[in-house]
Amino acid sequence: MPNNPKSNLTVNEAIQRLSRLASFRHGEDRIAVPYDPGVVAIGGSHSMPIVDIFAGFDWDHGTVFFQTETRLGATDDEFNRLKEHLQVATEALAWIGRQTNDKDLDGKEKLSVIKRTLEQYRVHVSKLDFTKPAGSDVD
Repeated sequence: MPNNPKSNLTVNEAIQRLSRLASFRHGEDRIAVPYDPGVVAIGGSHSMPIVDIFAGFDWDHGTVFFQTETRLGATDDEFNRLKEHLQVATEALAWIGRQTNDKDLDGKEKLSVIKRTLEQYRVHVSKLDFTKPAGSDVD
């Protein structure tokens, strides 16, 4: 990628670079953010168009944001998979917490509960990781 800066780009630096590009007949070119779609492709770089520029406020004061046509982040499938991972992990930790605080169990029984719960968690997560992607013909 061109211009691999070692520090964050400031608004003034962006204006200078955009002005220089505009002076070289790029004034009508679209502005976009390149991204890696995770697949090999031939042709132009994958990119998401910038549709707005706005200043951050509150915690984001001092930052200017480029808003893309579509919000950047994990795909719905990936997000749902990660959310399910988090839910399974949270449930396992909650169960371990309840069992280790159970005054009727001795240390050996508590350790056994932890081991058993972690093993069940590993099995459940490996099943989540092996689920067939939507629209896939992989068996």
